[in-house]
Amino acid sequence: MSMRCRLISIAWEIAGTRYHDPKFVKKTDSNIRFNKDAAIPFHVYNCRTSGGPFLIAWLKFFKKTIFYGNNGKTYGRFSSGSIVAQFANQLCPLYFEVTQMKEVMSTEQPCDLAYEFGDGLFDLDEFPSGFPKPVKHPHPFSDEVVIYIRHIGPGVLVGQAWQEGKELDQVPQKLCGEILMEHHKI
Repeated sequence: MSMRCRLISIAWEIAGTRYHDPKFVKKTDSNIRFNKDAAIPFHVYNCRTSGGPFLIAWLKFFKKTIFYGNNGKTYGRFSSGSIVAQFANQLCPLYFEVTQMKEVMSTEQPCDLAYEFGDGLFDLDEFPSGFPKPVKHPHPFSDEVVIYIRHIGPGVLVGQAWQEGKELDQVPQKLCGEILMEHHKI
């Protein structure tokens, strides 16, 4: 594992120290400010993982877009920059719903938010310009994948992706290494 990948993993642990002091627990960047003048306002983040299995190796470097749905909920989408991945992004976009969350279900470690992928079929009428309509997620994303998020500082987040599984007796497993996310100013 490279030094940069190890630092991404360490960022998760460092972000976790905030939860040891009650006055810092409430300090998050969860009140994302959107440009209300835009048709459907959104924020873009550059993301990098600290590693993962071959099946999701294309997620080493990717972008994350967070946007408000017309139903009042917050959603997001992962997309990759390679030509092959861009084609896949249009055929099978990876959408998720952003929810408030207090802890990682598998480890009971504290967190701030969760990105819940569900089956991918979100009930939205509008999307940001150029976004494809949702379709059923491919495996492993269709198997109750959740990314738990911790705030590190302004515009910087770190997450852990877990495949929690639809089956009650399925043991949750980490989907990939930690994910560092930096807000990209447009």
